[in-house]
Amino acid sequence: MRPYGRDMTETSHLRILNRQHLESLDLGWDDLMDAIDDAFTQKLKGQVQNPAKPKVASRPDSFFNAMPAYLGGSDQVGLKWVSGVDSNKAEGLPYIYGSMILNDAATGRPIALLDGGWLTDIRTPAVSAAVLRALNRSVRRLAIIGAGVQARGHLAAALHTCPSIEHVTIYDRTPDKAAAVLAGAGERETHVAEGPEAAVQDADLIITTVTRALEPRLDCDTADPNAILLPVDYDDALSPRAINDSALFVVDDIDQYTNVAARGDNFGELKDPDGESAQLITRSLSLPPDGRICVMNLGLALEDVAIASLCLQRAEERNIGTLVEFP
Repeated sequence: MRPYGRDMTETSHLRILNRQHLESLDLGWDDLMDAIDDAFTQKLKGQVQNPAKPKVASRPDSFFNAMPAYLGGSDQVGLKWVSGVDSNKAEGLPYIYGSMILNDAATGRPIALLDGGWLTDIRTPAVSAAVLRALNRSVRRLAIIGAGVQARGHLAAALHTCPSIEHVTIYDRTPDKAAAVLAGAGERETHVAEGPEAAVQDADLIITTVTRALEPRLDCDTADPNAILLPVDYDDALSPRAINDSALFVVDDIDQYTNVAARGDNFGELKDPDGESAQLITRSLSLPPDGRICVMNLGLALEDVAIASLCLQRAEERNIGTLVEFP
């Protein structure tokens, strides 16, 4: 199978999609969630190759990850090279930079280069939205810790997927940033919290998006006893007790979770996961009748390949992007 019906004899062109191109595609949350659902369904069927991502660091506050994946059911293959440097924020630069390359799965020819920073910005909340859609719980009080790019994306994704949300609270070390993100909550009641524990009080959906670890970490003792916890920052915000006391603890990939834990910087005090996001999203995992559910999305290359391939398909249909002769 050749993705998108490409002709074997076509001229070798690489389609470049920068942030402006990608934003012009106007992909909706439902489109994004459907792509994520399909990718995780393929994973559950054993059709996905998604090796653990190797990491290097050029500075103490940095990371560089290589993230390849092949989706056998849809015959899509690609690699994201992504970096994060915490000190960038003080210089007015993005925390995340990235490049996403898609290849023709049959020939190996490079076919597209996408802005991997934009891709990371959008696919992470898309995965969280797919999780929320699968859980299908009525939530009313949303708390977000952190007020950066991921907070904005997760606010939009949560409001789309959980229209029952009535109240949104955000905590950030810079209150003005929290207030700016809350502008996206529309007519809902909003509040800028003075501290992280105050932010999660009575919350039944808690999303943590910090780029620097909280000290002390959140126990979530004052949150709703049946709250959904969605940490997209590893265990930098939630305490071991908050996670270990959950009735269900799910990660997107147990092998990757184990690989990260082996480095010694994260997850050392956490219990073993009860399952993977693929099981949850495909509704093949039994959910507890009550108690908190914690779903930790570490970020998988299969998600990037799925979303990038959707972007490429739309761009080709609309003739969006810059074509260069390559290789």
